[in-house]
Amino acid sequence: MQIKRITFMLTNPIDYLSQVNDPRRQTKNLLHPLKNILTIALTAVICGYHDWVDIEDFGNENQTWFSKFLDLTNGIPSHDTFSNVFKRLNKDELCQYFSAWINDNKLVHPHIAIDGKFVQGGHKSENPLQLVTAFASQTKLNAYHKNNQPVCLG
Repeated sequence: MQIKRITFMLTNPIDYLSQVNDPRRQTKNLLHPLKNILTIALTAVICGYHDWVDIEDFGNENQTWFSKFLDLTNGIPSHDTFSNVFKRLNKDELCQYFSAWINDNKLVHPHIAIDGKFVQGGHKSENPLQLVTAFASQTKLNAYHKNNQPVCLG
């Protein structure tokens, strides 16, 4: 029996995120381009990270990979930088470009089924085991997420 491997590729979000206006004063002390901050944060959130310290840690753990397509001359932004920039961002503008990126990918993967579950009796627990799955029917890609774990593709 031969296993067929399917490659799943989203369009590059950097092209969309680069259009978001930077709310920071443009000075010579501006160390991290906005597209770096947005790209690292988006990637970390997709992988299941939820707070700024975790997002900074994720960036540092994957700095070699990020440096292949981002200018990381000044390294990974700190958790304070992520927090301060996101506080100042125009949320409507960010949502507009993020939605455009998602909608452009929707054309490639028009039908995605999503299912979520709690382990039986889990709703009575403080930290119940949860499982969310998404299935792209056209590409036969399965993605699942268990609470406190990164997204897994299969």
